[in-house]
Amino acid sequence: MRLQGYDYSREGAYFITLCTKDRELLFSSKPTSDMVSEYWNIISEKYAGVELDEYVIMPNHVHGILFLPYVGADRCVGPFDNKPDLIRMMQWFKTMTTNAYLTGIKEKGWPPYNGKLWQRGYYERIIRSEEELNILRGYIRENPVK
Repeated sequence: MRLQGYDYSREGAYFITLCTKDRELLFSSKPTSDMVSEYWNIISEKYAGVELDEYVIMPNHVHGILFLPYVGADRCVGPFDNKPDLIRMMQWFKTMTTNAYLTGIKEKGWPPYNGKLWQRGYYERIIRSEEELNILRGYIRENPVK
């Protein structure tokens, strides 16, 4: 659920969790988790100024921290149209990983999934302090052990 009225292109740090549909364990193998990791890392190349922090690919979900940059406005033309937007970034990520996973099913024998790769939507948390950021970093690092 998105925070009502919040601008998800706003500068700041965000903790993201995306889950596979029905929590299927689709990223258990190295090739599938590597593919998801590859697209996660491309986010900072595709969206100018976005910085990636800690992340982890689990068998049925992804946790990550993203920093969106401050993007000002040109007084002559208004706000920039191409500023990074968390919602569009996650849509892009889910689309690209779904397409790559479908290719993996056809060409590499990856396990098929039922209907959709990803659960509808995703969970995000706006990180509001350095303390909260460090707690979430620890949570991500410790998640594979749990």
